[in-house]
Amino acid sequence: MEQIGSILNEPTKPETALAEICRTHGITAQTYSRWRRASGRRQGNEAKQRRTLEDENRRLQKFAADHALATAWINPPKLLAPSEDVAQ
Repeated sequence: MEQIGSILNEPTKPETALAEICRTHGITAQTYSRWRRASGRRQGNEAKQRRTLEDENRRLQKFAADHALATAWINPPKLLAPSEDVAQ
């Protein structure tokens, strides 16, 4: 898979012809085009998964913050009176 990625990323220079790249790696132009299409779909799926994970992360962070506020409201911290000695 990494090898396919490196082949697809190779034509960074505009003067590099597709036929030359295919000949160098021993593949056909049809194979190259199929790999390119598959790569585009995979990148689209990864972006969708990333957005889904970001949304879930946002919901979980909000839930954790709400839970912390609710817990603080139910069980407020106990404050010591000025007359109580802490270091007994």
